[in-house]
Amino acid sequence: MVNERQTSRTTHKHRGFTLLELAISAIIISILLVTGTFVFKSVRRDSSMAQARNAVLSYAAVARSYAIANQIETMLVVNPFNGRFEIWHLNPPVNGGLWDPYSSTPGMTDGYAFASILDDGARLPVDGDGEPLVYVNPIDYEERTHVDGIQQDYDNMIWTAFCFDESGMLVIRSRRIATRTAVRLDGTLTMNPTVNRVSDIADTSIKQSQMPDLRMLDPTLTALPLALVTDEDSLITSTQGFVLSDRRALEAAIGKSFTVNQLRGNMVPGDIGWLMKTRYTEKYRGFSEEILLDRYSAEAVLRGDE
Repeated sequence: MVNERQTSRTTHKHRGFTLLELAISAIIISILLVTGTFVFKSVRRDSSMAQARNAVLSYAAVARSYAIANQIETMLVVNPFNGRFEIWHLNPPVNGGLWDPYSSTPGMTDGYAFASILDDGARLPVDGDGEPLVYVNPIDYEERTHVDGIQQDYDNMIWTAFCFDESGMLVIRSRRIATRTAVRLDGTLTMNPTVNRVSDIADTSIKQSQMPDLRMLDPTLTALPLALVTDEDSLITSTQGFVLSDRRALEAAIGKSFTVNQLRGNMVPGDIGWLMKTRYTEKYRGFSEEILLDRYSAEAVLRGDE
């Protein structure tokens, strides 16, 4: 009798998990994995957004200081292809005339000299492929033209620029910058014969740095002296604020190659209108942030979540 009880206790003590217990355990593990993945993605997104916000504000301050120190109207441009920050001289001659000495070639419009004072580290956070983790768009997207198929409209929505005058005031200006690129945002080649941006590696079919080709300013390197900026480039209007969007979330919603209407929305059935839906309590608010700058100090005075 004693041996039977001991055997029973021993058998009960060493029995395996039941099917129900295994199923419950699997469910708990799955929930933990899903929760952990969500938390990880959320932390990554928040970190990237914070880095991008700080980078834009920091380099806006650099551009403002540059404008004041050199007494030259200056534009800070956020490159949408690789996330780099660029500074452009935007100083009109006192007595009128051409805006840039390199634009004196007949047929060239008022181009503006690229001021290469920032190193390669002046950029938004990027992934392993060198692509920005965050999109930066002008905050006044509702006031901008938005017609699909017009390159200038598209450029004016994806190239964010901040212009400072000689006193350091944030002003609204419309200027041409070097926007003719060899590749589109989705990485496909445009086959533009007059591209003014070059690759930082030999194989242009793989990756483009999208930095201006400063060799175009040196007539000894070309058959004819060329202006870096011509009327083939889009006229970019500066902004007084910007919208940050998580790149992966945006591309999941509208794709990597998107139209102006998909980005801005144009009251057309079927348009995504990402930027319109990042406002306040809209659908994509959790993946975005709006920043408005003080016109006198270029500091952030309003954030979209405030």
